Amino acid sequence: WDEPVRTYLPSFTMHDDYVSREMTPRDLVCHRSGLPRHDLLWYGSSFSRKELFDRLRYLEPNVGFRSEFQYQNLMFMTAGYLAGEVKGTTWEALVRDRIFGPLGMTNSTLSVEDMQRAPDFSYGYEKKKNEKTKADEIVRMPFKNIDAVGPAGSINSCAADMAKWVALHMGDGMAGGKQVVTGATLAELHRPQTIVHGGMLSQLLQQPEMPHIMYALGWFVQPYRGHEMIHHGGNIDGFSAFVAFMPDDRVGIAILTNANGTAFTQAVALTAFDRFIGAEKTDWNERFLAAW
Repeated sequence: WDEPVRTYLPSFTMHDDYVSREMTPRDLVCHRSGLPRHDLLWYGSSFSRKELFDRLRYLEPNVGFRSEFQYQNLMFMTAGYLAGEVKGTTWEALVRDRIFGPLGMTNSTLSVEDMQRAPDFSYGYEKKKNEKTKADEIVRMPFKNIDAVGPAGSINSCAADMAKWVALHMGDGMAGGKQVVTGATLAELHRPQTIVHGGMLSQLLQQPEMPHIMYALGWFVQPYRGHEMIHHGGNIDGFSAFVAFMPDDRVGIAILTNANGTAFTQAVALTAFDRFIGAEKTDWNERFLAAW
């Protein structure tokens, strides 16, 4: 985690020479690169993953290296690209061989192209205002193929498969009686690395019941009513997801919706957690709707 990225990818180059030399895989996956989102480099572009990687050098930072949490999909893409290069294969092959296979995630795919060949899949939807009636309508959104930036969020899955993924994280890395990943590695993935403040996420999730929020290696970590909660959401055209678990309570949940950009997923998760831990009833839907 703490060797320079250049140890594995010698051509890795950022806008700043010092950052190019010092950036580590840990930095890549805890969003402290100093870069703002820069999502227009990949969203809707025709660049390949290698072409995106080669263009990182042109992206200007807006804060100091390791000084702030700023969500950065291209850094996560780079982490996936690194893993594939180290193993002499691709990120996709690694996910299939090291995650989908051992966990029996047989209904999960790595691109919307593959998903649409499945016998059962969802369409995505968004809310739009009808120009004639001025009323809100729910309309289908076209699929967005984000294969190039895949490690940052191109997996398509289902409730049954995601339950296996959550169980892995709560079960010390065991699946089907076999050790898929070591307990020590999982503990490192779940250990907070940086503090999150500011932005829409903080407004939504920093409620009195969960007063602060941190980021680990690919997971948000938060206290919720005195219980540790580890979680991550995701949004892409027409779909919103939220995965969360309380490791000490051995309870987890995966919420998958075919609605664009909604906080309903968090409302459902916290409502479920409240029931499991016997907490007082809270109208999380109303709370999040107000924040949104």
